[in-house]
Amino acid sequence: MPLSHKAIFDPYRWILLALPIVLLLVNDSWCFTQLSYIDPWLYLGYGLNYPVYVSDWFPNTYYGTRLPVILPSYLAHKFLPPLAANYASHLFVYYLAIFSLDAFLARHISRPAAFATALFMGCYARFAEAAGWDYVDGTGIACQLLALALLTALTVSGTAQAKRLPPPSRRSRPGALEGKRAFNRFFGHCQSLPGRSRSCA
Repeated sequence: MPLSHKAIFDPYRWILLALPIVLLLVNDSWCFTQLSYIDPWLYLGYGLNYPVYVSDWFPNTYYGTRLPVILPSYLAHKFLPPLAANYASHLFVYYLAIFSLDAFLARHISRPAAFATALFMGCYARFAEAAGWDYVDGTGIACQLLALALLTALTVSGTAQAKRLPPPSRRSRPGALEGKRAFNRFFGHCQSLPGRSRSCA
């Protein structure tokens, strides 16, 4: 579905788009892997030369199966110079996370509150470090937030579609209702948490 005119010119999205650029201008150290643990450097190696790492250096290990972490880095290093590839792969993770959080919350709370939450997360040093080094936690955060945003979008659009359709057509298109059921099952555990009197969904 193409972006609407309102979505393209949404000032909140433009501010979020500019946020990591401003952070890089202030201090770009968060966008580089520090000399600490060996694990992020393994994933950087996969990003630089995935075929050799998988076939010769680390065959039959779980590292090479983490494609959501490796593929963006590998594609960036394949088509861009090393420094540009570093920025591109880490900014991809950063943007995926903050825009997914913004989209998810915008459907549940007010638009300004969703923007403020995404803005604060984007400025949080621990999140920036997670998105800016080559370990798996930044990509894990981004993928979980993307899943929440997509599940919410499926539920909301599916509910709206079901309301517009007459009953026979509704029964012939179970996808929207199945999306809502999947969403409710996903968050159903909230009902059993101590101190919770209602479902998170």
